[in-house]
Amino acid sequence: MSTVKNLRAPVLLSIQRALLGAITENVRAITCGWDESTIHLKCIYYGEPSEEELDDLSCVETEVISDFPEHEVEAKPLVLENGQSINSEILSVWVYRRK
Repeated sequence: MSTVKNLRAPVLLSIQRALLGAITENVRAITCGWDESTIHLKCIYYGEPSEEELDDLSCVETEVISDFPEHEVEAKPLVLENGQSINSEILSVWVYRRK
């Protein structure tokens, strides 16, 4: 993939596939961003993620790494209590966002 712009569709499709079966009731939103060398994921939870949820996020990260071996992939959890706005947390695009 040659340019950052050309990465949009492949990155989003990779993340969407990796998220299948990984969304729990505690997941509030997931956002991502990317540049020439790194793909960033941020998973926003309502409350502290369980160990299983953190393992799921790690698996998502690993699946994206397998699609983009030339990139560093970084997935981070973030807890925002119910009522706190998530709007300022967007990286480049929302991959998942609960109503």
